[in-house]
Amino acid sequence: MLSIEKGVLPYFTHRQTTIGKISILMGNPIRVAIIECIAKNKSCFDDEFIAKHQISVTVLKKNLRALNKGGLITRFSVGRNQASIYKINWVKLQEFKNLFDEFYQDSHIYFGTDTK
Repeated sequence: MLSIEKGVLPYFTHRQTTIGKISILMGNPIRVAIIECIAKNKSCFDDEFIAKHQISVTVLKKNLRALNKGGLITRFSVGRNQASIYKINWVKLQEFKNLFDEFYQDSHIYFGTDTK
């Protein structure tokens, strides 16, 4: 009898699992906007961002938590009031890019098309 460990996808490669998980996280346009905002401004918890994207503070917090839990950003508390600052986990994003580039190249090889 085959036992499957909780949370483990035994029939998928590391590349397939990682691309799938990060694609789900990045499949929401507000999360892409959050990543872009953090990359440009080091933070995105401001009225301008909320107004520009017509979202509530609750929606912003929910998506920040999802990105943090998924490992794409890291939350730091600073100051007396424990204000949140977010940083991009560039190592995780680079891993995603490398795996996706590898997937893209392999897909062309499988189907006989040249990417160069």
